[in-house]
Amino acid sequence: MSIANQNKRTGRAFQAKLAEMSGGMNIGTLGGEDVMHEEFSYEAKTYRPNTKSNKGKPWKGDYILTLYDEGKPTLDVNHFYYYEISTYENIFIMLRWWYWDALMKGEIPENRIKQYFKKVETRFIGNTYMRQAENNCPDGKVPIVVVHTVGRRHYSDVVLILREYWRSLLEKLFDKRF
Repeated sequence: MSIANQNKRTGRAFQAKLAEMSGGMNIGTLGGEDVMHEEFSYEAKTYRPNTKSNKGKPWKGDYILTLYDEGKPTLDVNHFYYYEISTYENIFIMLRWWYWDALMKGEIPENRIKQYFKKVETRFIGNTYMRQAENNCPDGKVPIVVVHTVGRRHYSDVVLILREYWRSLLEKLFDKRF
């Protein structure tokens, strides 16, 4: 099997898993959203660290979060962490799937949310991922990018959301202005 076909199969498998995890529907057609949800439009991305071009290096977004969350293999409801990532193009909120899932289920108290800030000076592929998510997002929904590192557990997938959507989401969840 060619590498391109292998990558397609991996991507489709992740889309199906993301649909299951998010409670959405896997519709991943060419040029459209990958996973349809009543509030969100999910864009599913996979990253293979051990390809020739990646040379074993983790994806930059995953690397930033790994520096922080090492030693936390499960949800710690006493500490909810996310990063605000500033790039030349966008300001993102980046967090692990386990926190995103718990937040969507209402398991995270507002007083446990802690923010960290990181400025990314180099090229950040998250900009391209988010542009694609926004282009494929139907009106009235929030574009979300979820990046899975092949070979890792799905609870540690990286979730990207633009800061403007993040703030309105928190306001909606906590009935409070952020």
